[in-house]
Order: sequence, then structure tokens, then C-alpha cells
Amino acid sequence: MYIMANASKLPDRIRKMIDMFMDDFYLFARERGGEVSIFDFTKETDNIDPVIDNFLNALQLDVEKLNIKEFDLDLDFRSDNIMIWNDKMVMVDW
Repeated sequence: MYIMANASKLPDRIRKMIDMFMDDFYLFARERGGEVSIFDFTKETDNIDPVIDNFLNALQLDVEKLNIKEFDLDLDFRSDNIMIWNDKMVMVDW
């Protein structure tokens, strides 16, 4: 758990990259009928900034460790839920 008061806002450059990634993901999800995760999309596209790709790979490992069926489909992944803590991106939820 991260205390959000100790985290800082995401830099605008990274926020914009995540927003563009999510726009592409929403198009992908519509084409596939909706029941896909951001991790499904990362396997299908080469158009991911390395910073976001590394973060998503680490996030996927954490989600898999939870071993909760279809939890990846319920992630509220968006730029508003990513912050910086100890110089690393972390996912938070308001």
C-alpha cells in the first residue's frame, strides 16, 4: 500500500503517453468485443513507450501473484490512477 500523500503527480509527458496508450486500447477492446485486458493489448501491439511497457510488465506480474480470476479485466488503469513514489510509477485508486 502506498500513502498517496507521499506520492507525487505523474509528469505530463508520461500522463500523455498513458492517455494515448489507453485510446489505442479502447479501440482494440471495441474490435475484440470488450472482454480484453490491457495485458492482452500489450501482447498485440508494438506501439508502446518502453517506460509504460516496463511498468505494465511489472503490474502484470503483481496481478498474476494475486491469483484472482479475471482481476486483470477489472483494473482501473488510467493516468489519473498512476503516481510517482520513490522515483517509480505506482498504481493507486482514489
